[in-house]
Amino acid sequence: MKGRKWVTKGFVFGIMLLFAVLSQSGTSEAAPATKVIELSDNHYYSTESWMNKVIKDFAAEIEKQTNGQVKITVFPGALLTKADQVYEGVIKGISDIGRAETSFTPGRFPLMEVISLPWGPSSGWQGSLIANEIYKKFRPKELDDTELLYFYTPSPVQLHSNKPVYKLEDFKGLKIRSIPTIAPIIQALGAVPVFMPMPDAFEALQRGTIDGTVTAAETLKSFRLAEVTKYTTVCSLCCGLQFVTINRDKWKSLSPEIKKVFQDVSEKFAGITGKGFDENDLIAKNFSLSLGNKFIIVPPEELRRWGERIQPIMDKWVAEKEAKGFPARAALDEVLKLKEKYK
Repeated sequence: MKGRKWVTKGFVFGIMLLFAVLSQSGTSEAAPATKVIELSDNHYYSTESWMNKVIKDFAAEIEKQTNGQVKITVFPGALLTKADQVYEGVIKGISDIGRAETSFTPGRFPLMEVISLPWGPSSGWQGSLIANEIYKKFRPKELDDTELLYFYTPSPVQLHSNKPVYKLEDFKGLKIRSIPTIAPIIQALGAVPVFMPMPDAFEALQRGTIDGTVTAAETLKSFRLAEVTKYTTVCSLCCGLQFVTINRDKWKSLSPEIKKVFQDVSEKFAGITGKGFDENDLIAKNFSLSLGNKFIIVPPEELRRWGERIQPIMDKWVAEKEAKGFPARAALDEVLKLKEKYK
């Protein structure tokens, strides 16, 4: 009897042990550890810039919405590739995500150049929404070697100078720091464009080797231009265009659910970034005014005179792009229509 009891007890214990092992094994197979997807995000803004904070907020939002499945490490100051090599760096996988100005690589984004034409944008928010709608409508192949997440635009370009510019004639002979995409506008208005990187503008203005620069108002504070200029002529000549894009192979490797998170967060941050430029414009304006500088508002009738000088630039762009098979006229017409939509 005693032997039978021990056999029974041993049998029951063995069954319990077997169930425990099977239970642990089943749990292990049903809930494997989720592998974290590590991505890099390369941009040219400084660590201290407000844009770096926005980009880190984007990364945090992606991590939150994917429940920690995606972790993005932000590399400011173009640490992984130089500013003019960001897009090629994304193609090659040097960085998974990249952000830069389209004008850094002239001719690389021919149809999207329409956003940088002098159509008179009113804000970074407006330009950002229009840019993304243009891309969705026309789907230019120029970005097919990566997956575009979103576009955004800085606030419109204004003139910051040490000589007042009230009317067209005041441009004559002025040496204005510019970039290649804006140079034709400067020439059409009667000034002399001088090419130089944005970080060099402060010293050039301080020494008097240039009379002014054309850039968004937020640079009055972020690049300290308010300390070396006396006047800002509010004319909203044009706006830049900046992209956020991800490596094509990396994108294909993501699940449909994670792709949806990226698309939703990207749509949200296009507007956030555009508004961020506008808000920092206001901060910079107040900073400049506190130093005793003056803001000149150009009357509509005077701006029309400027527009007559600038119009041939847009006509030429349309003709050249249409000759190469791009729907340039349709794209520009759409921009002007959306301009009324997003006032």
